[in-house]
Amino acid sequence: MPLSLFPYPGMGRKGSQSDSHPDRGILNMENAYVSMQHFNSHQFAPLTSSPGQSPAEYPAFVQRAAAAARYHAAMGQGGLAPGFPPYPWAVPDMYPMDLLPQMDTQAVSIHVLLSPSNPMVQQPHVLYDVRYKRERAYMTTHSFMVKLPDEYADQPATQPPVAKMWLICHDIPWRIAVTNHKGVTIRDILEAIHKELHVPITEGEWWIAQEEERERTLAAYQDSCSEGVQEDVRRKHSEGVKRVDWLGKRTMFMSILRLPMDEAFIKARVPDKKAQAETWVLDLGEIT
Repeated sequence: MPLSLFPYPGMGRKGSQSDSHPDRGILNMENAYVSMQHFNSHQFAPLTSSPGQSPAEYPAFVQRAAAAARYHAAMGQGGLAPGFPPYPWAVPDMYPMDLLPQMDTQAVSIHVLLSPSNPMVQQPHVLYDVRYKRERAYMTTHSFMVKLPDEYADQPATQPPVAKMWLICHDIPWRIAVTNHKGVTIRDILEAIHKELHVPITEGEWWIAQEEERERTLAAYQDSCSEGVQEDVRRKHSEGVKRVDWLGKRTMFMSILRLPMDEAFIKARVPDKKAQAETWVLDLGEIT
């Protein structure tokens, strides 16, 4: 393997650490947070297996997709929680003014733009390919797609706001730290993801990886340097392989969540108990 893949000096094995358009208002995001209580309610309790049966566990991405689907089903018509009336058919603007009812501010809630998308109710969602800078992030809602406005990018990512978040992902071995003493915003999260994923992979990290992971990473690296790639994404071969290449084709932001099924994953990846309480799971997916 040519060492030109690792263009910077001092990147040997000792230095590797795997954890190291509208001008008018689009949405009133005041209550646009998804309470984690929805994910911990009784309707998500796992079913008891039949006696004598030990069914094989579904892949993590299947389990998380199913949990997100159950959540959206529980949210009911118009994306509202059960017991809340649906939105009227006529609204004063082109979008509903309140996405969710007022949540208990004592429970940490994630901004709806960062929660799993739901095409059935066309809820707003961040559309972001992590190969690009944050300025290339979009927002989709009601069949419209616009560049993510600054007034939404600068909103707190959680309610109540938090000063620090750790992001972990099943697709990469690195943790992503997001900090803002005034409260982590959506902008902070997208910029931190891009910054962390565009760090060059060290030679040590390269050789620790499985052969299949190296093949996938090398293919993504070569694709990113090819003439067929958009100019603002195309890289020079001299830049070497980066963490974003590790993702292969799974470079689309899907959501940030913390589900009950994530607790074991969090404890395995984050030994420190204080950091565990600050950790969320980043879901990425393939470009469609």
